[in-house]
Amino acid sequence: VAAELPDPVPSGYVFCYRTSDNTLWWTENIGVWVRAHGFKIGWFGSDSKKITAFHADNSFAKVYQYNSYEPNTVLCNISNGASTTVHMRKGVYYIRAQGGGGSGGTFGDFFWVCGSGGGSGAGFEGYILVKRNIICNVSTGAAVSSGKLSVNGNSTQIENMFIFGGGEGGKTNEALAVGGELTVIANDDYEILTAKYLGNGNGTKVVDGNKRYGGDSVISKDGGGLPSANATAPGAGGGGFTGSGINGGAGGAGECLIQYIGYEPE
Repeated sequence: VAAELPDPVPSGYVFCYRTSDNTLWWTENIGVWVRAHGFKIGWFGSDSKKITAFHADNSFAKVYQYNSYEPNTVLCNISNGASTTVHMRKGVYYIRAQGGGGSGGTFGDFFWVCGSGGGSGAGFEGYILVKRNIICNVSTGAAVSSGKLSVNGNSTQIENMFIFGGGEGGKTNEALAVGGELTVIANDDYEILTAKYLGNGNGTKVVDGNKRYGGDSVISKDGGGLPSANATAPGAGGGGFTGSGINGGAGGAGECLIQYIGYEPE
């Protein structure tokens, strides 16, 4: 495996996968590189009527592995407003992603009326099968902080696959905020194999009647901000304010991890 074909040309029968243009070459034992369209997988013996024996050549890896990434390669692990372009080759991928959490609510019509906690972002954790080589842009929601008013969380997106909506900012007068909405963009490029979580975010968390707790992350199941405190996990909502002149807590940032697992489902 090499970016370019080795020079001088090795002697004997040598195969090379050229990564610069995704092509196969071999020497044919003639001292020059010749374009190849397959690998030797073994040899067989026969008589005049049938194949009598087959011997696999175990010195070569499966051909499809040379058109893929090494298993468990991380293609993307970003958060808090970062973005990147991901080249997905055919195969199985693990994805963990969620939108940003909303900030906690601030005071309402009267100084003693508290704000509710912010909602958490929509999310997905699981495995997908990419059916053909594609290129997609990935962006993550930046964390939001609250000032005088609460702020909705920012969305995270995997182009042509998912939009993970940000959680709603906490409400004044302790009205409940809702979690971010998940949009699944169905197409022939991929399919969802299994999902540990696939859905909308959590709304305001109510603890013993107290509505000032931010919604927990749908991925880590925790991290919602305590009253007036910031979220402590990606995607979680900030805590609602607890008194006059005190802002609600900041929402957790959006995130996205994409990891290549293997060429085909087990």
